[in-house]
Amino acid sequence: SLPDLLEKSRAIRQAKDERTFHVFYQLLAGAGEHLKSDLLLEGFNNYRFMSNGNIPIPGQQDKDNFHETMEAMHIMSFAHDEIL
Repeated sequence: SLPDLLEKSRAIRQAKDERTFHVFYQLLAGAGEHLKSDLLLEGFNNYRFMSNGNIPIPGQQDKDNFHETMEAMHIMSFAHDEIL
């Protein structure tokens, strides 16, 4: 369907100043070096779907949003292996 095609194109190509996968920006900004190493994460510019690098959202901090997301998962009783 057309909406599915539009979403697929947004997931693989970014317009200038557009972000995709907000949680991935949060993870790269908020995870500590140990977690990044365990998950084999690299810098923002090393991911094709983040071709515009680290694009901030005015008034929000990805690092803080990452910690809030992690806290929400703990509140909802996600198991550690379900979170990461």
